[in-house]
Order: sequence, then structure tokens, then C-alpha cells
Amino acid sequence: RIVKTARLAEHRKVSVLCLGALNKAEWMNNGGLGLLVGSTSKMRIVHGNTLTAAAVVETAKALFGDACEVFVTGASSKVGTAVVLSLLQNGFEVLAHSSDSNRSKKLLAKCRSFDPQVAGRLRVTTSLVKGVHVRHWVVGKS
Repeated sequence: RIVKTARLAEHRKVSVLCLGALNKAEWMNNGGLGLLVGSTSKMRIVHGNTLTAAAVVETAKALFGDACEVFVTGASSKVGTAVVLSLLQNGFEVLAHSSDSNRSKKLLAKCRSFDPQVAGRLRVTTSLVKGVHVRHWVVGKS
């Protein structure tokens, strides 16, 4: 059914197809790319984390207004990383919290490799106390 649905979406010229939790095990299904084998479509396959992150960022933009500083907890999780990257791309300054210092370092490295220009607006911390003076928070895992 998934392949049939993907082909129907492709025929209707859908630009983004979300597979929800069916696509979370990217290591197992190559991020859903197998659904597009032999296709000339430019349709993008995403999973639920991508749409969740997009909804969070759009809500942050609506609530917080123009680019400002945002404290993001759970920033090194899959959804948290997607939220951080998108906030940075939208001009926000981000103070990203993760309780694991190794994951914080990986997040910083990922942001630098993803877009070195926006990475300058990212700071990471393992302390929730650092967020006390930040007016706007996006609370994920903590």
C-alpha cells in the first residue's frame, strides 16, 4: 500500500510525502528513497520528525515574531536537531540544550557542516540554568 500511495502522490505532483513513523528507521529503508526507484519525480520523502519540526518552527515564528534568541531543550534529539537547524535557517539565535555533552558537540558539528554561516548563531549547553535569561523557549526532551 505504501508504494501504491507514493506512486499516486507522485502522479498528483505532490512535492513532499510524509511517511510518519513508517520512515523513522532510516537505516532500514534508506529514508524511504526506495519508493522512488525508477522515478523521475522530485518528490521529497520525509518522516514524522520532519513535519513535527516544521510545525514547531512555524509556531515559534508566529509566537516569537522576527528572529530572536530561542532556548531549545532536547536539542540533540532527532526532532530537536531538525528544530534547531530550521530555527537557525530562519534567522533565530539558538541556545541549544542537551544533557549529554557529546551529543551537544555532535549537534554543533552537524550545524557547522550543514550551513557554516548559520552555525555562528548557535551556542550549546548542558545546563538548563543557562536558559534562564532567554525569553523564548522551545521545550523538548530535557
